[in-house]
Amino acid sequence: MLQRRSIRITAAVGLALAAFTLGCDNNEFFPTQSAGGAGLSGGVGGGSSANFNFTDPINDRVAGEAELGAPDIVQVSGSYDDSELTLVLIFDSPVVPWSANQLNSLDGFVDFDLDENESTGIPAAADEFGGNAGLGAEMYLSLRDVGGTHMTLVHAGTKQFSGVPAVFEGKTVTIRIPRTDLADDTDGRFRMAVVVGHPAHTATDFAPNEGYYTVVGR
Repeated sequence: MLQRRSIRITAAVGLALAAFTLGCDNNEFFPTQSAGGAGLSGGVGGGSSANFNFTDPINDRVAGEAELGAPDIVQVSGSYDDSELTLVLIFDSPVVPWSANQLNSLDGFVDFDLDENESTGIPAAADEFGGNAGLGAEMYLSLRDVGGTHMTLVHAGTKQFSGVPAVFEGKTVTIRIPRTDLADDTDGRFRMAVVVGHPAHTATDFAPNEGYYTVVGR
């Protein structure tokens, strides 16, 4: 079992309080980040625009994780402007919130390297599970849901966190992050790497398969 940092968080979401743990055991995977470069279709290198659209090969799950329902991400898209980052994750088959505890329940992390410097921040979650992202994350998004309607954005240095809205619609998950929550991004650019999994397995797919995506906002 990999030892990851464990943070007990009680988050206020709307009118409800949701208590949950960011950590790692045999049925979950959790945050520590690092990653490398990718262009509009993944790979190593590259950049995008305020509206970004990256693709990931279908049926490229981690070896041994091809059972029915295991999350296989095929597209990472969205927009980045003065008010918010909209992140849209598309899978090859429907996914549901982690709290539903189904084979297709979504777990995972999105790592944000806001200063585009691998030597700062924390290593990428993808790297912890056999991937090769090669970035240093100042912030990360836990894809494990809170109450089925929110996810948690965490500052890797201060451990401060905030709930951000997330909507599950079949094969698509849409997350909206206020620009003010990404204050460490001072030039409108950042690197991003994604690892997804489900309750039974810590990592079923990486996006990109190697390296990171670069998003350029307005």
